[in-house]
Amino acid sequence: MDGRILLLFYILHLIIFYFFLIFPLGDEVTKKCDRNWGCRRFYNRINLGHDLEYSVDSADVQWRDFRKSLLLLATVACGHCLLSYFIDTYSPQKYVALCRQTFYVVFGTIFICIQHGFHSLIVIFLCLLGYYISKFRSHQSHPYLIWTFTISVLFLKESYRLQQYPAFQFLVYFFDTRFGGGMYSWRLPANFMVLRMVSFNMDSYWAHHQHRKSSNDVSIDSTAITTTNDDDSHPDSAYDSLLSYSAYMLYAPLYIAGPVTTFNAFLSYSKRRQTTENVAIYAIRWLGCLLLMEYFTHRFPFFAVISSGLVQHLTIAETAVLFYLTLKIMWLKFLLIWRFFRLWALADGVFVPENMIRCMSNNCSLEQFWKGWHSSFNKWLVRYLYKPLGGRDCRYVSVWLIFLFVALWHDLEPKLLAWGVLNAFFYVVEVLCRRVVKQYKPSAFLNALCVLGSAVYIGVLILVNLIGYSGAAGQSQLRVLFMRLTSTEGLTVLLVSGYFLVLGIFFMDYLKQMGCTASKDS
Repeated sequence: MDGRILLLFYILHLIIFYFFLIFPLGDEVTKKCDRNWGCRRFYNRINLGHDLEYSVDSADVQWRDFRKSLLLLATVACGHCLLSYFIDTYSPQKYVALCRQTFYVVFGTIFICIQHGFHSLIVIFLCLLGYYISKFRSHQSHPYLIWTFTISVLFLKESYRLQQYPAFQFLVYFFDTRFGGGMYSWRLPANFMVLRMVSFNMDSYWAHHQHRKSSNDVSIDSTAITTTNDDDSHPDSAYDSLLSYSAYMLYAPLYIAGPVTTFNAFLSYSKRRQTTENVAIYAIRWLGCLLLMEYFTHRFPFFAVISSGLVQHLTIAETAVLFYLTLKIMWLKFLLIWRFFRLWALADGVFVPENMIRCMSNNCSLEQFWKGWHSSFNKWLVRYLYKPLGGRDCRYVSVWLIFLFVALWHDLEPKLLAWGVLNAFFYVVEVLCRRVVKQYKPSAFLNALCVLGSAVYIGVLILVNLIGYSGAAGQSQLRVLFMRLTSTEGLTVLLVSGYFLVLGIFFMDYLKQMGCTASKDS
């Protein structure tokens, strides 16, 4: 078929899918929410003056808090970047890196003290422990020591769940913000703190052993010195600097939510400003995404629908559209949060990896999806877990440990542990299927089989992520949906969904052939 005719065919189906199915059904769900007080109470009404107002969905706590704090965060970011630029401009060239790192430590200390109050002492104490662990980098047991400490900190931050029991009520003084805890609990950004600690310690360990190997020609385990080519290497002495380490750990733009960058990369950009990314264009793109999020949370208040329990009053088709669009809105939410902090870092001259490098709707494999979703964390996992655990040769075993760590890193909850196990299982299945397919010659039948398998895996991706992130209310409503899918209406929804999924996969392949989805990260 001619390429232009094929493109028109796909565009026609996209119009039908979104403008005649998804959006009309989504609007019906919104109308039901408008008529239900339990759902409507989550609306945040914004007065524009002259009797004009509009409402947005504020049921999602993470987005509500970020949106509420956005003006304050933007003001702090502008002030931080202006001060940093002033230091770069007026510091002696020889001492620019020293001055920048000193500024990062001072600003970062003030930033976490405002954020956590007296609880910031906990953060400082844990950071200092992480630094002194690096002093053991000459020992082969150093990686085990830092990983033991990392897991311990993750369990420590999760111990807040025990404060409801009488024997552990003393924990409220360490976790409750009412007891000198400032604006924001220290345990929330602790996830990113431990990633930075591992990065510093492992980079210092590899640098030390690389230096010793090049000086003394000592043969050591090759997996112990695995490094990537995209980060600058530094002399062993660079890892003795408490100032550089503190600047990295307390760097304000990346402290709350990342993206994740390695110590090696951060140290390089503290000496020279990034020129890779155009900050102005990136900011305009971010503002465009923010407007889109405002539009979607106004038109489709689906976080409110899920939180209110209204799902049980929806048809199967409406429920399917609800969960489909909720995942898209969640993707946009994380994109905005991560890109705001990345924009702040870029404006300050520090280049950090992009997190959302691929449109969520342009994925038909689990491996591909996780390379594009929270990509900086994926790169961190590859560098500090996947390769040291043996890389491709041991991936069928290491993937279970990696996803269990990721689940623990997010939160110590049964639903997330189940999410980690399911991801690991379907990853292994996907890799095995890919190996089997490569043994056969390409054919129309094999291509059709791969398309059907990809359609199934899109369903798997939706299901697994809804299990992990939908919350208790969402999970109970998911069970109701599964039971209703066996009805005539449910089977019709499955058939229509399958049809458009298969077409979507063909469209992805078409875009790939046209070079429209080429990515330096894929």
